[in-house]
Amino acid sequence: MPEKSYRLDLQYHGAPFAGWQEQPGATAVQGSLKESYSEFLGVFVEVEGSARTDAGVHARHQIALLRAETNVPARAIHLGILPYQREGMHVFRAVEVANTWRPRPALSREYRYFLWKEADPPLFLRPFTSGTNCELDLARMVEAAGYLEGEQDFTSLRAAGCTARHAIRRVERVDVIDRGPYWEFRVIGNAFLRQMVRIMVGTLVNAGSGKIEPADVGRILEKKDRALAGPTVPPQGLFLWRIALEEDEEIAIPPTVWETTPGGN
Repeated sequence: MPEKSYRLDLQYHGAPFAGWQEQPGATAVQGSLKESYSEFLGVFVEVEGSARTDAGVHARHQIALLRAETNVPARAIHLGILPYQREGMHVFRAVEVANTWRPRPALSREYRYFLWKEADPPLFLRPFTSGTNCELDLARMVEAAGYLEGEQDFTSLRAAGCTARHAIRRVERVDVIDRGPYWEFRVIGNAFLRQMVRIMVGTLVNAGSGKIEPADVGRILEKKDRALAGPTVPPQGLFLWRIALEEDEEIAIPPTVWETTPGGN
């Protein structure tokens, strides 16, 4: 039987998973996809993702490659997995691709973080946000965000245990948006270090609360010292929002709670 390759576009809740990457003794998204498709197709499958997410982090849009010896059409790859896929995961699109196709490197990856303006977020939003009891100044956070843009060494925003060979990354844009009852942080770049976006947000919150000056962010990066940056904010507020590949087509992505919440976009 010939080997076929499929592009999968999927979403998942972060809470049930120990992140994207398959790992021994833990339930990860990659491993769960492999198990689900192996059970459905009755053959060994390979799965490769476009981005890694840490434990507890959600994905509004993740792209993956599924490779298997099968004659199943793409429509069945999309719909046939439904009875087998783990709770909290949804493959919403599948297309057959050439066996030479790969989901990496990505042209860009966008992350969004949602921070409620009170320490106690509404019950039905708690799985998708964290809260703060600090008064934050938008102008200070916007100014601080400017120091995070561009290609530079992000060692100061790199979590312990990060296995990346180096800390040079290119961040195209960092936006801070006041949504009324909550803050929205948007970060777009080519690639990210372990927990880098969450440490970015923690550092911007420090600037917004007055713990540091906005210009201190530039100096924190220059020092290459994680101890100088802000805290790592909780994972439930972070979404891998969108991945763009070279020559990618526009696709419809099912909405999250934030796109149906007043003030969301």
